[in-house]
Amino acid sequence: MLNVFIGYIMGFMTAIITNIVTITPAIIIGIIIANKIIKDKKKS
Repeated sequence: MLNVFIGYIMGFMTAIITNIVTITPAIIIGIIIANKIIKDKKKS
């Protein structure tokens, strides 16, 4: 039973880490795009 519990925690941690790895670049790209849009609006 303990092995199942440890396996569940390890799987959960891996899912969190992979989500952070995939979400973080998306947030950075979103910020870059937002900054470009704001700069374009200021120019016009």
